[in-house]
Amino acid sequence: MNKLLFLLGFAICFSGFGQQTNHDSALEKIIGDACNCVESIDLFNRPLTEINLEVSQCIDKQVVAYQLVSKLTTVAVVENETEDKQSNDIVISFEKNSAEYQKAYKEIERELLSGCENISYVIGNKDQLAENSFSEHPEAVRYYSVGIEEAKDGNCERAIDYYKEAVRIDEYFAFAWDNMGICYRRLEMYEDAIRAYQKSLSVSPNGKMPLQNLAITYKYMGDYEKSIEAYHDMEAVFPGDPEVYYGLALIYKDHLGDEETALDYACQAYLKYAELKSPYRVDAEDLILILHERFMKDEKEEVFLRTLQKHDIGFN
Repeated sequence: MNKLLFLLGFAICFSGFGQQTNHDSALEKIIGDACNCVESIDLFNRPLTEINLEVSQCIDKQVVAYQLVSKLTTVAVVENETEDKQSNDIVISFEKNSAEYQKAYKEIERELLSGCENISYVIGNKDQLAENSFSEHPEAVRYYSVGIEEAKDGNCERAIDYYKEAVRIDEYFAFAWDNMGICYRRLEMYEDAIRAYQKSLSVSPNGKMPLQNLAITYKYMGDYEKSIEAYHDMEAVFPGDPEVYYGLALIYKDHLGDEETALDYACQAYLKYAELKSPYRVDAEDLILILHERFMKDEKEEVFLRTLQKHDIGFN
């Protein structure tokens, strides 16, 4: 067993860890270090599998420290409650497949998703170059870059003006059309967003960002059939992409009332996210748990368990 056994006399050695504030501060630093590591990942024109692997490595670097701080604090709390000052054994696992390691890994993963500001951008990165993705016109790129900065600051109306200038200079600049569409969507100008995404796809048919955002925009418009169709169009270009399955699961759960189909897609999303080492696995896991509550309420737990068994997913 690849484990490290710490034998510590806590009455002597634990003085710096006994306070809850010290524990919280130590865990915050661990999560902060993982977040800084994630935010330093180079994203441009890299496949998501490589990016997710680097995110996973950022988490792996913190797992041992996270286990140690968590377990030291747990023992300290027990000692304070029982007044037992005898030596205690703390087992820290380095084995990636062990229950201890996986528990710590998932807790860090969940903390990053909720508290690391840019992780959604990193693991949702779709800036992969395809035909006509980027422009060779310096002036078009300049307008596009200013538009990106305006959008980051929440100034979508101004960003759209800059994107329009970029595509006026180079109408084949797919990334400019993509980001214009995102800004229109944020402004709830859905028809304009769809036109921008469609223009992007007309000049670069395999763009992941417009394919996915078409599906999302149709969902916001309440046109669920077109949203489903758009997700399947995306799947045709990116087979096995978990974003397709997760998006479909939400539509069937939230809007079509078909929870069995939603669960099937949620399971597929969970497995693909796990395979890709994507932290979005947590979201799929949460969705499965929400659906479990609904199946239990409807007295359909057998259907729930049968679906998980179909996908070889264990459930406790």
